Amino acid sequence: MSALPVDALIGARLKALRLERGVSVETVARRLSLSPAQYLEREAGASPFSAADILNFCALLQIGAQAIFEDLRPLGARPPGQAH
Repeated sequence: MSALPVDALIGARLKALRLERGVSVETVARRLSLSPAQYLEREAGASPFSAADILNFCALLQIGAQAIFEDLRPLGARPPGQAH
């Protein structure tokens, strides 16, 4: 499975949330049953996160999935209501 631009956006959002809460890569990787290297690859957007990964991440940080997807648009996409 190859990564898409949105995978980089999701990875960046997860990284920001993880850092904001002071959670280590090792802790998140263990929770997602990934090696730290595999987790960092996903966080960098090189590989996609699965839906299960995202839900487990949210459970670990005790946040709702909306924290990850809120205002998330592919690069260059216009906000709703803006003319093209």
